[in-house]
Amino acid sequence: FGLLLAFGMMFTNRTIMPQFPPNPMKAKVFVALYGGLELLLGVTGSASGALFGLLLAFGMMFPNRTIIPLFPPIPMKAKVFVALYGGLELLLGVTGSASGVAHFAHLGGMLGGYLMFRYWRGQPPFGKRH
Repeated sequence: FGLLLAFGMMFTNRTIMPQFPPNPMKAKVFVALYGGLELLLGVTGSASGALFGLLLAFGMMFPNRTIIPLFPPIPMKAKVFVALYGGLELLLGVTGSASGVAHFAHLGGMLGGYLMFRYWRGQPPFGKRH
């Protein structure tokens, strides 16, 4: 499972990170936001939460890019895939299905990715960047 997470992070990272100007603070901001969310929400996370954050950022940056996930192997827009996956995580987390999976850590990672994306773009609640 860890190998799949690393594989997913490598491919989403190669698509997302070149879209932003070089800045060594990016990783620190991401870690701070993600760690802060874990403390705020009282959940624990792992690389899977970070991957969900990158997944959300990908869906926001390339909403109309057509992707074909492994399951289901149906072509769909990135924004649709991200919304369905996030909704599934919420449903599974609320119902308690698929125990042993930190569904709310994944949702916290998505929230962290959303806040990181807004920060990088200088959008509220963070304000303009100089």
